[in-house]
Amino acid sequence: MNLNVSLEYDESFVTEVTKQDLRITKTRQALVTAMFSLLETTAFSKITVRDLCTEALVSRSTFYDHFQDKYALLHFCLEIMSDRLFAEYENVSFTVRIKKILQSFQENNKVLKNIIGTELDIELADMIRKNFQKEIERELSRQGITSEVFSNHPDILAVFYAAGITHTIIYWLSKNQPDSIDDLAEIFNFLYLRIKSNCLRIKVTAYG
Repeated sequence: MNLNVSLEYDESFVTEVTKQDLRITKTRQALVTAMFSLLETTAFSKITVRDLCTEALVSRSTFYDHFQDKYALLHFCLEIMSDRLFAEYENVSFTVRIKKILQSFQENNKVLKNIIGTELDIELADMIRKNFQKEIERELSRQGITSEVFSNHPDILAVFYAAGITHTIIYWLSKNQPDSIDDLAEIFNFLYLRIKSNCLRIKVTAYG
């Protein structure tokens, strides 16, 4: 999955897009595409609003009609990237989904590494973590395991595991992927199975 193609901004990611002026939609699409394109070769800290406007073929005044600054645009891009990435693999098994997501991260390593280390890398991590949390909770729910069963604090195991996956992936990317996708996916799946096993044991104990 290439960020400039599969994760490129489209109308489905704007609320009530059919009610918006077509020019607004096209301008935002151009700016998002410009950001992803520049991130292929340039660290976010070195990208300027002028660079983005030149790449998107829009004026500075038009840019500021849509986004407060380059950070607001990047935040918008990260939301699109995170949502699209997880939605694309929604209908496959957890193990396959993990591998596909890792492959997408690896394919877009240059873009992601140019975001990591910026003021918004925490937001990137949090968006990814929230999506992984949803995935884990959904998988546990399919087994009849709810947050009320596996913890006195709702979602605590899912949050813990999702945060671990997220920061491990960021570390993996920052170190130029020292482990293979299969190895990393196997580790994540093993840990998920351990959590599921523990949850099922708690469920049996709680309900006899």
